[in-house]
Amino acid sequence: MKHSVSTAALAACASLCLAQPAWADNSLITVEQIGGASTATVTQNGPAKVALVYQNGGGNQATVSQTTFSGGYVDLDTTGNGNVAHVTQAGELFAVSSNTATLTQSGDHNTLDLVQDAWAGSLNSVTVHQSGNDNFANLRQTGADNDLALTQDYGTNWAEITQTGINQSIAVTQAGGARGTLSPTP
Repeated sequence: MKHSVSTAALAACASLCLAQPAWADNSLITVEQIGGASTATVTQNGPAKVALVYQNGGGNQATVSQTTFSGGYVDLDTTGNGNVAHVTQAGELFAVSSNTATLTQSGDHNTLDLVQDAWAGSLNSVTVHQSGNDNFANLRQTGADNDLALTQDYGTNWAEITQTGINQSIAVTQAGGARGTLSPTP
């Protein structure tokens, strides 16, 4: 049986395959995983990076690494089962970089490790919500004018927070049990 493909169909396919985002140097990566062994690794370098990672059930491990000179954004939402996440956001040497992370873990083992580093300037921001089961967060920010908000509820509720720099802000809410270490240093 012979198949024919129209010129219009080939042109449409070529334009979709070769299409570039309108924001050229910027990049957006979206990962969605449902069930199974669930491992996601995202590495982004360059200006203005965005990583969206959504995991529902299964082994649930996510690693996101961003090195930018104009800011990065991570939205991580994990529901159920293994739940381990490592997020690193760093600014380029001598560049002013503002990084933002919104991290949510709901149900089961809930381990989160976050590092936000800024060489010059800063304005890093992280919002973390861990709900249900083992709830552990290790959060580190370096630079000036960093903002950190952590909510842990319905679990073990353990947090280790370190901020190094000036004009730092920390808000921690723990419901159920509360344990933690807070280390702000100028």
